[in-house]
Amino acid sequence: SDSDVVWLRDPVPYLRALEAAHPKLDFAVSTDAQGGTDGRRLGDELDVEKWRACGTSMNIGIMLFPGGARAGSLRAMSEATEHLSIDNNLKRVDQGPMNYRWKYGYRDFKWPRPLFAESDSSGQRLCGLVNGSVVGAVLPAAQFCNTLTHDVLRLWNASAVRPFALHATWMRQQGEAWKLMRLREAGVWYDSPRWYGQASRGEEAASGAASSLGEDAARWMIAPSGEHAAKHAPDRAEQQAAAGFVTYDASVPAALLEVPRLGAIGEVALHHLRLV
Repeated sequence: SDSDVVWLRDPVPYLRALEAAHPKLDFAVSTDAQGGTDGRRLGDELDVEKWRACGTSMNIGIMLFPGGARAGSLRAMSEATEHLSIDNNLKRVDQGPMNYRWKYGYRDFKWPRPLFAESDSSGQRLCGLVNGSVVGAVLPAAQFCNTLTHDVLRLWNASAVRPFALHATWMRQQGEAWKLMRLREAGVWYDSPRWYGQASRGEEAASGAASSLGEDAARWMIAPSGEHAAKHAPDRAEQQAAAGFVTYDASVPAALLEVPRLGAIGEVALHHLRLV
């Protein structure tokens, strides 16, 4: 994964189950899509998205390559490497050229078989890439999230699952300060208690990251969030917010996250009012 991905819990058991459920799979990748497909389950988790999700930009910040000698995996990476070596392709984000090469071809050359559905026992969830020589899939958008799908749309909440990862993308700017801000908002950036209000009341933290590693070192560490946060940062979990610092737990009913069919005049405005 990219260095700006926060792993919220161990994904390995899920990824192993994914490999077993889809033995044709050469690689799976996260997505820039703003929603999932049908929410098919794989045990307690979500299965890969339906194959049409492959048409949305595949986000190469999180990728799974199943173990073993897989010709399709090697072909996918060979095509990506060759495409990025073409003049001017690296002047753009590498993700775009790689997506196009895998799905459709390059320049004036097009694969005889562009992106298509590849079937297995789960139905049409896999996608055929690189003229049918590579089989890919899209990891569930509700569990391999970006800051939009995790913090704003909260797809994991709507699907009643726990996310595995949060990728610090999909924000107004991609700079370091913006990534840090969004990760702090989500509560997954491991700061010393000073950041969360202790110092503003003249109190110094007596335990935790600041005492053992030094404040500057601790500030750049990332720890799991949610139910694991107290274990990794007990001092932070016991803190009270400083006076004037407002906090809240965002909660949106799942029904309001569904996208209704809007056709009649005035329905869009009424839907917006209901959301507000």
